[in-house]
This record gives sequence, structure tokens and C-alpha cells, in this order.
Amino acid sequence: MRWTGMPLTVLLQCLALPLLAAENHVIPPGQEAVVQAMLALPLPDACVLKNVQISAAVIHAEIQCGEATANVDLTHPLDTPQAPFHTENFAVSATGNPPASLLPALAAHIKSHEADFHWQVIAEQPKRPPLRTEQPADMTASQWAAMQKGEALYVAQKMPEAYEVFVNLARETTATGVLGMVVATLAPAAASFDRVEELRKQADAAPDDPLKQFLAGVALHYFGHRGAQTREEKKQYYRAAIPYLEKAKKAFPKEARVYIYLAVSHFRLGEQKQAEEAIETAVQFGERDADAFYCHAEVFQRVDLPQAINDVKKYLALTEKVAKETPGFVSASKQRRVEEMLKHLEAFQAGTEKPEDLFDPLPEAVRHEAPSGNPLLTWLLPAGALVLIGVGAWLWRRKRGTPT
Repeated sequence: MRWTGMPLTVLLQCLALPLLAAENHVIPPGQEAVVQAMLALPLPDACVLKNVQISAAVIHAEIQCGEATANVDLTHPLDTPQAPFHTENFAVSATGNPPASLLPALAAHIKSHEADFHWQVIAEQPKRPPLRTEQPADMTASQWAAMQKGEALYVAQKMPEAYEVFVNLARETTATGVLGMVVATLAPAAASFDRVEELRKQADAAPDDPLKQFLAGVALHYFGHRGAQTREEKKQYYRAAIPYLEKAKKAFPKEARVYIYLAVSHFRLGEQKQAEEAIETAVQFGERDADAFYCHAEVFQRVDLPQAINDVKKYLALTEKVAKETPGFVSASKQRRVEEMLKHLEAFQAGTEKPEDLFDPLPEAVRHEAPSGNPLLTWLLPAGALVLIGVGAWLWRRKRGTPT
């Protein structure tokens, strides 16, 4: 199937961070193919579908119509009764300046494809405790105000805006996990080939800018993990990420995140010695970062299985602590997946199961033919894919300035 215009990128942010839903109707996992079918239509007035994001309770589509951009939201009918168009499962509304024919055509197409879609109704939405109110000792008042602003945008799922805040803040300081929050807000965009290439070009144009090197390295790493279709494609992206991360390391010598991505990239290239050196440094500087232990398990799974099992247990202990302190922040589905991973590693240790690639499997993705000349394909991220980023960033930003 060929998409008109730009390929569709679906970012399953809500499935990783269920606390961000504002209503009792949420979008459960497994709806990706239905959403694609609903939105895969020739649009009127030469409009082009550019991007789709599935958040906790909203399907948001960005549609380019000539010079204007229309932002179309599909929500539960009871949540948006004032929307101009309704189907059985959706309220269809838009901001911007869409042509008059756009929403009626979209609503009609949705009606013919929505039968397999279903909402999940939750009795009570988890409540997130207030964001931190105490200023960390290693931040100025203005930096702390920016951190709070970025965190509020992150909780509101305004990832591009939060990303800009944290990137600007990182220009001033990398204290209290600022780079961790940069990663958390960059990760959704790293599913887009165009965005990854943009960051790479920015880094190449400014080789002495360590933050741009860091952003390019992280984006390349994540696209290799989520976007690559084959093992060789994955290796190409991991190999490309390393030089950028090495440049960033010179400016951020004590930043655990730099070493995490270096370690995993080296490991997935079969470079065990470099991977071990980097991940040990990551654990040294990120002793409260759950992701450091998760990735430590990946690096050591083949050479020290008992250590890898202990690392996964450490990851679960840290994330369970987060779940108790901040209800709703940790995805229950991700926890179950890591718990299953632990059971598999223990079964492999006991000789009752064969080894599987649990950390970087080839994507079980819905793949669509990309327009000629554009190497970007459509990737559907697995449920919970962003939890690892979000929880790690949360723990890392609590490392300094926040009591245990």
C-alpha cells in the first residue's frame, strides 16, 4: 500500500505513559493497524497527511493543505461533544485553517473503517503527585524555573515544546538530569528518518557543539533500535551513532546517558570490550538510573548471566520504587514485559529455554511502501517502548537535589 505524500509515523506515547491521559477513555494497545486504515485515504484539496501521534486519549493528525497546516484530533465522542463531526467511535475536530471539504471526507472514511476500533474505559485515572517544588542546589532560580516549565510540558504531552525547553536549558547546565529529559522528549521524534537526518546534519555543521553531537548520536541510536528492518541496517545506525557520542563524551564526561548509548551501540556491533567499559562507567555515574542497569543486563547477558539477572532485578526494584512514589508513571505492561524477560533469563540459566534476543529484536512492524526516493518507512513502536526512557529520566533527575 502506498501512502500519499509523506509517510506516516505513529508514536505510541500513551501506551508508555498512561498517567498522561486526561479522560476515562483511553486508547489501548493493538489499535495501530485500524488507525492506519482509517487515515489511509486520498485527501481532498491536495492535502497531505504528514504525521500521526497516538497519545493516551487522542489520535492527532498533522495535515498539510497547501501553505496551511491543519491539526486534526480524533477523540472519544463523549469527551468532545462540541466537535463539528462525529462518528460512532470518534469526535473529529481541527485547528488551523483546513479546507471545508477536509473534515467531512475524513469523517466519512473513518466511519467505514472504525468497526474494529475500541476504547478502553478506566474507572479512575491515576493521579500524579505535584511536580517537585524544591529547587536543587546545583541549579539557579532561572534554571529551576525552566526545569519546572519543561516538566509541566512533558506531563501535558507537549513533547516538541518540552524538548525545546530542555535543549535550551542544557545549553546552560546538565545538572539534575537535564540531558535525561532531553532524551525523554527527543525519543518520539527519533522515530522519524527526516528528523534523525536533520539532527545529523546539524551536528555535522557544528562539530564543536557537544549538545548537537549528543542529540545526533541519541537519535541515530534510537532509529537503529526502532526503525531498522534488518540486523545490518541496525548496525549501520549504531555504527553511525558512536562518533557523535564520543564527541559528546568529551564535554559531558560524567553524564551516564552518553555512556549508556555508547555501551549499547558497541554491544550491538559485537564490540564486547568497549561495551563493558562504557556500561560500567554509566552505572558509576547513574547509580539511580534504572536504564543503566537494564542496559548493563543487555551487555552482560552472554558473558555473565547471573549478573544480567541481578541487573534486571535492580531495574525492576528501581522502577517499582518510582511506581510507589509517583502512581501511574510506570507502565504496568512494561513492568510485566520486563518481568517476563527476567523469567526467560532465569529459565535459560536453568537450561529449560533457548536464548532469545529480548533487548533488540527485529521489529514486528507494519511496513508500508515509502514514496520513491524516500528511505523512511512506517514503524509502529511496541507498547511501552518509551517507558525505559521516561522512568530513567525521572530517576536521573531525582539523583541530585531531591531527597530519597
